[in-house]
Amino acid sequence: MKFFLLTGPVASGKSLIMDYLMTQDKDYLIPIISFTTREKKNNEIKAKDYYFITDDEYLEYCRQSVILEQISFLNKVYGITSHEIERIKQMGKNGVAIFTMEGIKQLKTSVGYHEVVSIFIYRDLSEIINAVKQNQALSKEEQSQRIQLAKEQMKYINACDYTVFNVASLEEVYKEIRAIIRREIDTQLTDASITPGDKFTNQKGEQIEILTPLALNTIDGSTNVVYKSLQTNDIFISPYEKFISNDGRQKTRCFGSLYWPV
Repeated sequence: MKFFLLTGPVASGKSLIMDYLMTQDKDYLIPIISFTTREKKNNEIKAKDYYFITDDEYLEYCRQSVILEQISFLNKVYGITSHEIERIKQMGKNGVAIFTMEGIKQLKTSVGYHEVVSIFIYRDLSEIINAVKQNQALSKEEQSQRIQLAKEQMKYINACDYTVFNVASLEEVYKEIRAIIRREIDTQLTDASITPGDKFTNQKGEQIEILTPLALNTIDGSTNVVYKSLQTNDIFISPYEKFISNDGRQKTRCFGSLYWPV
C-alpha cells in the first residue's frame, strides 16, 4: 500500500490527471482528503473535497499530535492527519492526491520515504504562461503572480521520484502515470535499509562509511546519504538512489548501483 502524490507548476494539468485517475482506477486508488480551517464553498462536499474543521478542532489536532503534514495559505491551514492515512489503509487501497513540494517532504518524513511516491507533472513553461493569460477570471496581477509561482515550482522537477511530461494526449499521460503506479505497487522492498556505520566500496575499490542514511535536502526535497571516505576521511553526500537499485519488480540493496556492501 502506497501514497502517490502529484505535484508540479500551476496549470500543468495535475487536477485533470487526478480526476482521470479517479475515474479509471478507483478500484485500487482512493483520494487522500485534506482537512482545512477555511469555510466550505457552495459547490464543495464535506468529507469529499475537504474535511472542514473549526479553529478549535485544529487546535485539538495539534494537542493530539495527529497532524502528519500541513501548510498555510491565506491565513488558513490545510493538512493531513494520521486518521486519514489509517482510513485509507483500512480501505485496502492506495492513496493519491495533489500536494505541494513542502507537503511531500513532510509526508515522506512522517509516513515513510518508500511508502510515499512523488510524481512531478511537467508542462512547457510557454504553454503554462499562455494558459494563465487566457484565464479571464484572473486579474493581470493574479496572472503575473501565478506565472512567477510556476517558474519557482519548476525548480523541483528533479526533486521527485518520477517526472511525467504532459506533452501528449491525456490518455497517453495517464497510461504513463498508471504504469508508474502499478510498478510501485508491485515493487517489494528487500533489505533496502541503510544504517549509520555500514561500509561500502565503489567501482574504484574505494571504501566509504555511512554517517547519515536519510538526509533531507530542504531546498529541493531530495533524499541523500552522507558518508565519509575511509581513505581520506573527507565527507561526501550522494543521492539515496545511488545506494538502492531497482531490477524492475524489487528494490534491492546496492547491487547494480554505484556502491556495494563490504
